[in-house]
Amino acid sequence: MPKCTKSVRNRARKNWHLTPDPQSKQLYTNAQSKLRNSIKKFKQDSWNYKLQKPTTEDNSVWRTTSSLNKKRIAIHHLTNPDYANNKAVTNHQNAEALATAYQDQFKDNDIQDSITNDLVYSKINSFNNTCHPVISHSINPSEIIQLIKDTKINKAQVKHNVII
Repeated sequence: MPKCTKSVRNRARKNWHLTPDPQSKQLYTNAQSKLRNSIKKFKQDSWNYKLQKPTTEDNSVWRTTSSLNKKRIAIHHLTNPDYANNKAVTNHQNAEALATAYQDQFKDNDIQDSITNDLVYSKINSFNNTCHPVISHSINPSEIIQLIKDTKINKAQVKHNVII
């Protein structure tokens, strides 16, 4: 795989991120497509070489065939208890199986405790029934200005340009 194509692509991407120019974006996409095509060609060439190379003398033919014939991990069918054989085969059955699984997984938990509920309701009602002081008069802007002037601003003391 040509390494220069990757570095050219990375340089073009960096340039495009630094200067969001349409021309630099075009250079980046061209370099990206060249890199993608070169990687695809490299993989195809290496696969062709791997298929042409095996010989019977060094048992490479048998290794290649055994690797191609080796059992892969089987992907199991989705199961759904609504169906007779519990296997979802068609797209509609798969969608139904996923939907029921998500419904079962994301339903609300039924956490009800009557003692806790009664305690919370009684506390809320007792809080609502107590008298709270209400400010009956409106505040004037002059009162706000006076409060601002009266507040003590805690600034750091500076002596001889050194903060103490």
